[in-house]
Amino acid sequence: MYRLSSNFGFQDVYDLLNVSKDIILGKHILEENIPKDVVFQFMLKDLKELISRDILKLALIDENEVVNGLMLVEKSNWDSDHFGTAVGKLRLAIFNRKVQVSDRRHLIRRIKDLAASKRINVIFARVPLDDLPTIRSIELEGGFLTDILLTFYINLRRRFDFVKVKSNAKITHASEKDRKALMEMAKNTFKIDHFHADPNLPNNECDELYAKWIANCIDGSADVILVAKKGNGVVGFITCKIQHVIGDYNYGVIDLIGVNEEYRGKGIGCLLISEALKWFSRYTDSVYVGTQARNIPAVRLYEKMGFRQVFSEATLHLWVSIR
Repeated sequence: MYRLSSNFGFQDVYDLLNVSKDIILGKHILEENIPKDVVFQFMLKDLKELISRDILKLALIDENEVVNGLMLVEKSNWDSDHFGTAVGKLRLAIFNRKVQVSDRRHLIRRIKDLAASKRINVIFARVPLDDLPTIRSIELEGGFLTDILLTFYINLRRRFDFVKVKSNAKITHASEKDRKALMEMAKNTFKIDHFHADPNLPNNECDELYAKWIANCIDGSADVILVAKKGNGVVGFITCKIQHVIGDYNYGVIDLIGVNEEYRGKGIGCLLISEALKWFSRYTDSVYVGTQARNIPAVRLYEKMGFRQVFSEATLHLWVSIR
């Protein structure tokens, strides 16, 4: 028999977090250049700070006062402002493996109630694919699958030669004068994602989200944006960011990559990734990138460039109330 409580601190859930190390490490489970204990402690520090804030949080506690389940949901101001509806993001969902679907559903149902009280209309949730009971529980409480996210990793220490790419496109760093072209390309490029898959989110607003996303990258959320040009026109781009962990440890993230439809299949994507990896190699040995499982061209591109899949997640949207 379990009870639910939102009155807990980091130390109360530490044992559950510790035994759920693989889930918390997520895409870093096969990391080869940063000690896993370093990554884990970095993530625990982030979770400790998160738990101390005014977020939606619930713990599933047994008769011995042991925490057997935990869900943390934080409001996403960026998504909320863009869509004009309050969006929450599931930051963590972990359960002792013995917890049944019925008890997980009870916690999720209560999270929905708390979200409603905070006027949050939808929760975007990403759950590791190997946690099928939690995925099933969210679905039974009204959530629906919007995509499967695959994360790919490359260890630049193990890669001695960059892929030779045949393309006469010119790669340069993006500048302010490229803003309009990049925003227009981003708006028209990204269609396979959890936003467009949700019938409750208007397609035009999903398109515009990517225009804002690349604009934010130009304004500094990315460390560098490389663009592919033919003549004076931008035909492709890739955004690169260095994520600092602690001390000298860090890793790279490819956040967005896009190529104009008429130039796809002509080596532009390979060229952009090759140049991005050269840039990353000056700062880090580890690089990650994610894409949807149904985006077969992107999956093949990353595998061709030496990446390997390391993690998979189900993305679900749990609507509390439709706007």
